[in-house]
Amino acid sequence: MIRSCLTLVLSLLLLMGCPLTGSREDAAASYVETLGQSLEIDPDFSRIPTVTALPSKRARRLEMPEIDMGLMDFLSLYGCELQLVVGERTSTLGRVAHPGTRLDYHIKFISAAEDCLPKIDSETRAQSLRAAAQAKRDSIPEALWNGIWGASEMEGFFSRSGGTLPADPDPEVFRDASARIGIVLAMIDALEPGRVPEELGQLNSVYKHWQARPLAGQVLRSAEALRARLDDATDLLRRRLGQASPCAAGADAYRRLFEKQYLGSMVPRLSLVRHDGRRLFDRLHHLLHAPGAPVPDAMSPFIERNLQTGPGSIWYALDQSISGHIKAWNQLLAQCRQS
Repeated sequence: MIRSCLTLVLSLLLLMGCPLTGSREDAAASYVETLGQSLEIDPDFSRIPTVTALPSKRARRLEMPEIDMGLMDFLSLYGCELQLVVGERTSTLGRVAHPGTRLDYHIKFISAAEDCLPKIDSETRAQSLRAAAQAKRDSIPEALWNGIWGASEMEGFFSRSGGTLPADPDPEVFRDASARIGIVLAMIDALEPGRVPEELGQLNSVYKHWQARPLAGQVLRSAEALRARLDDATDLLRRRLGQASPCAAGADAYRRLFEKQYLGSMVPRLSLVRHDGRRLFDRLHHLLHAPGAPVPDAMSPFIERNLQTGPGSIWYALDQSISGHIKAWNQLLAQCRQS
């Protein structure tokens, strides 16, 4: 019966979400302390790993082809919208423009070049313009990548200075964050060379959202903290199992401890991070590859720890910690039941 119950708890954690009724990650430390007192063992608190950071903007951004237009070429564009587009890009402000603004310029250049070609009276200059437009088409994936992952606002979204998730986060926060990513994914799907997708106009609202709320960073800090404290609690249970009389307090006392402290305190918090948090990060992982650009090598440690789910990732580590903790509880309760 006990084994069935514990197996069910693990399955619920891995597959479903629960409403939050716990507190901040200091509640996980309180769980370890309470467990230590009940088992009459002093806990050894391990160091919570530092969240693997998003690389710097310079390391994240991909190189883009620069169109070098001489004065004569630029003057030959008179009467074309392309002259205005090129002028904006080569201005002082254009050189330091936001990646989202550069993405807008990148797409407009293609359309304006196509409109301008019939007005160019020099075949040599027309060929140069065709080559420039093709270079812009070919580098759309890089422009998309820089406009998304190269934006400084992405650093705000993954900021590690925002602490862990608050005690009672509104579920709407996770839904809203996922919806914003959906806007970006829709923009990528709708993008055609030379046509500015309607969703591009919504990028500013996405940027503001990422900058205002470090939700992704909070999820990662919570996941790292919960994993560390779960392992600390598992260590207590295993040390108790190694004692000559592990069931001195009796099976009923340990069962009540499990139900109140683990099921009542830890499970809701774990479910929040694994359900809402993991679902958000699944969308972020999709966004990683959606532009179709080569991912910079500097992103590898960040991706392996935070965005993937295999060995080495925080999500795999958290699953392993949950499994190990349930197994230790199962062994203690089963042994006490038999004694």
